[in-house]
Amino acid sequence: MSTTARRVWTGLSAFASIEVVGLALLAPGYPEPGKLYAIGCLSAGFALASGFLAYYPASRAFNTQVCRYAFAASAGLAAYAVAAWALWAAGVPIDIGTVRDGQMARHFWLGPAVLAWAVVAWVIYRKSAGPG
Repeated sequence: MSTTARRVWTGLSAFASIEVVGLALLAPGYPEPGKLYAIGCLSAGFALASGFLAYYPASRAFNTQVCRYAFAASAGLAAYAVAAWALWAAGVPIDIGTVRDGQMARHFWLGPAVLAWAVVAWVIYRKSAGPG
């Protein structure tokens, strides 16, 4: 991976991480804090995904590149799902459709399932990337 691409992904990850902290600080004084917490969870997922894209090297093989992006996307989705569920479980007001509809307790399995899928995507990526 070129150093420019790595810098861009690292910068995006850092920016999204700063956004998460800013949203967490602003949310308690905001009239509808649940919306900011939900955006913060999404930003945390994006920060993790772009951080993984900066950390794991790119490849010339198309299959490996697809696996790399699939892993980053599934890891970001897992971070979002687990963070949203953890905030909901802690009693923090979070404004997402599943909470508004009263379905969060019924869909408790979603966070662990997406996390397991991220692990599967990582294993597939590492296998396609080869040794090292």
